[in-house]
Amino acid sequence: MTGFDHLLVALNVSAGPFSVLAFSAGLSTSLDAESEPFALYVLSGSGRLSAPGQAALALDQDAFVLAPGGLRCRLDPSPGFKVAYGSVAGSFGGAAGPFDGLRGPMATSFAGRPMREAFLALMSELASPGFGSRALANCIVKQALVTLMRDAFTSGGQAALPWIAALRDDRLGRAVAAMIERPSDPLTLDVLARIAGMSRSTFSERFSAALGRPPIDFLREIRLDRAARMLASTDLPVKRIANAVGYESRSYFSRAFRSRFDIDPSDYRASRAGCC
Repeated sequence: MTGFDHLLVALNVSAGPFSVLAFSAGLSTSLDAESEPFALYVLSGSGRLSAPGQAALALDQDAFVLAPGGLRCRLDPSPGFKVAYGSVAGSFGGAAGPFDGLRGPMATSFAGRPMREAFLALMSELASPGFGSRALANCIVKQALVTLMRDAFTSGGQAALPWIAALRDDRLGRAVAAMIERPSDPLTLDVLARIAGMSRSTFSERFSAALGRPPIDFLREIRLDRAARMLASTDLPVKRIANAVGYESRSYFSRAFRSRFDIDPSDYRASRAGCC
């Protein structure tokens, strides 16, 4: 099993409520995402999705899009444009999130593929929810996200999720999988290089070339992004969260957190109260 397959097997997905947005007059609208990423599936018609600093995406029927949380997007629809829209959350076996570090919207097409029927079944289910509807929604959205990430992995292009690009090299994939699945482990550069089966210098050079930053910087981002999600979604003490993401010292964790987010962990938690 490759590092990519290994991570997708461990992927857990939780879908928020999905709404159907219909545009009869072709008027633009804003999509103001909160803390979690959002998914969008085009049920009919065509349009364009724009996000700050990103090239606009042309969306036809059966397009599926994943966009980062907190990103303000604009939809420019043609008449008859209809989409299913909702938030998604995920984790790899309860560890770091698969969407942490998402740089911008990712898109693929489900035209002529079984996912169209799956999404239509999801819309029918949510129109009249019953026993097991939530579990069914999570399964269908996970299937859609796995398909999207597999398309990104096999396309050979620059992926919006850095770990997808890294996992094209299975040796790097083993190291990235360790970071994502076990962020609390003492993963030094030497340990990561051994996991990858490379010398320290070769591993560091290839990792930096693939992900645009050194391994330890990438690991720090995973740990702090995970901590931010835990601060926003749990009542665990800051010290326990620090330990859970690999920091033995609360003070060192707080300095690292402030360096990444420009705010103290406790203040970050207070600022997110009620929005997650």
